[in-house]
Amino acid sequence: MPIKILPKSIYEKIAAGEVVERPMSVVKELVENSIDAGATSIAVEIADGGISLIRVTDNGSGMNKQDATASLKRHATSKISEQADLENISTMGFRGEALFAISAICELELKTRQAPLLEGGVAEGDGGSSKGTILTAKAGEVTDIFEAETPEGTTFIIKNLFYNTPARMKFLKSNRTESSYIEDCLERLAMSHQNISFKFTSDGKQKFTTNGNGNLSQVIYAIYGAEYAKNIEKIDYTYENIHVTGVIGNADLCRSNKNFQTTFVNGRYVKSWVAGNAVEEAHKSHLMVGKHPFFVLNIELPFNEVDINVHPAKTEVKFANEGLVYKAVYWAIKNVFDNTVNVHNEYKFPSSGGVAAEGGRGGLQQVNPLTFTPAKNTPNALAQEEFHNVVKQSFNDIVIHEKGVGDDARVVPTAPTKIDTSPENYKIIGQAFNTYIILEQLSELILIDQHAAHERKIYENLITQETIVKQPLLGGVQVSLSATEMEIVLENIEAFDNLGIELDQLNDTTIVIRTNPIDIEMDTNLILELIGKISGNNVEVGFTIREEMLHSLACKAAIKGNNSLSNWEMKEVADWVLSQNERQTCPHGRPLTIKFTKYELEKLFKRVTS
Repeated sequence: MPIKILPKSIYEKIAAGEVVERPMSVVKELVENSIDAGATSIAVEIADGGISLIRVTDNGSGMNKQDATASLKRHATSKISEQADLENISTMGFRGEALFAISAICELELKTRQAPLLEGGVAEGDGGSSKGTILTAKAGEVTDIFEAETPEGTTFIIKNLFYNTPARMKFLKSNRTESSYIEDCLERLAMSHQNISFKFTSDGKQKFTTNGNGNLSQVIYAIYGAEYAKNIEKIDYTYENIHVTGVIGNADLCRSNKNFQTTFVNGRYVKSWVAGNAVEEAHKSHLMVGKHPFFVLNIELPFNEVDINVHPAKTEVKFANEGLVYKAVYWAIKNVFDNTVNVHNEYKFPSSGGVAAEGGRGGLQQVNPLTFTPAKNTPNALAQEEFHNVVKQSFNDIVIHEKGVGDDARVVPTAPTKIDTSPENYKIIGQAFNTYIILEQLSELILIDQHAAHERKIYENLITQETIVKQPLLGGVQVSLSATEMEIVLENIEAFDNLGIELDQLNDTTIVIRTNPIDIEMDTNLILELIGKISGNNVEVGFTIREEMLHSLACKAAIKGNNSLSNWEMKEVADWVLSQNERQTCPHGRPLTIKFTKYELEKLFKRVTS
């Protein structure tokens, strides 16, 4: 096929697709321009998820007529002028592509007037005049431009987004979902620029507002509510030339996913596993397995030490020294909870190359770790070694997992070892550590994990019920949610109802649990865990997600470890476990039983020698 030069109408739309993925992309670019213009107040209004209307109004420096016209041209920017500027980017935008790309796929109206630039009201161009500029454009072409009375600052009005690119419309989600994406974006911008007042309105309803007084805790209160604001710790730490500030939540704000982890680099939102892994590693001794902390971090470092021009949406960055950033974040978090001020030299941190290794995960290596090795060739030492080998063999490689920094511990089950499935002819020896039921059956000693076994039994009962029986809650239980969590709940009311959980929306940030599955007590942590299960599957509830949600319900209702059981309760668990042929793991993959034969025990005690 011959090579053709694409017409302007096509290549402009292709370029727009690289910058404008959805309405949230438009809002992000326009608001970042407002921030770069020095605005102290930014108001965003949308309708129909941003498809029919996006209005962004600021009180920034504004533009004169000449700049307003030039702003819609490709690669037109006031933020850089030469190649060297790319190494010291201090503004949110710099490429000069956004307005060009946005104008190519919508109907655009721009109202702008410069504020006085110098004392006494003297300004360049039309700055300081009561008249500003109004410009309209459609599909990238300016249709009108004229002077008119406008307030200082700039207002962009975007209508009928993607009207001339119908293929793009097919990939958008519901208006409510698109609105939640925009709200998430604005929340991040508000948290990274606490000195700017933000106001967001969707379909005529005010969603949140911040006062712009520079207090991050008050911004978090405005966005997430009082429950979050009262359970956070302040971060303010400097390591060499890196300054880490922000907040981190205590154990009450831990979640089963990482959706509430926000990282900024020099005020710009980024997705940084370097920072995220450093937080998880520093905080892991305070967290339950599988839980992740809430945090908002801003990492300030010299502009020439970070490259923000490595991703089209500027959401990924490359650090000149990733190991140094890891250290700074690690100790910033460590000092909050452990009061270990400036204890840098006790650990080796990964080098820059180690952190960025393909498929690798940077971790901490303790210098000269203390190890314990029993004296060799003593009867006790030999017995311990043999016992270790027997236990290792008895697990039969049920669990194989090597955990790196930031990895989620995931149990990988293999084929279970079958035990005698007849419940008769066994004797309950007792309970070890109030966690493991000990049985003697024929020539075997069997240990049962009481929580894992009971969890599996409850799960098997729940999975067979198409609709789970509900139990009304007197007064209901109120749960505070973020905008994204609320969106997930509203989109999946029926799925929750099928699990026996009836929910009502109280306001924009709060739901009320009216019923719970019978015999399963609902609380804030459980409902947030269920929401997290859905969000981990792109907010689409299918059969496998229902199973995951049932796992959580079963885990909540099951007998816990460190819980003393009566003989009758132990017998109930044991009878069920011994009656199962194939189900020898809990829903999460952990084994229900471990067994030792009489011969293995006698060998440990040297009663037999071969």
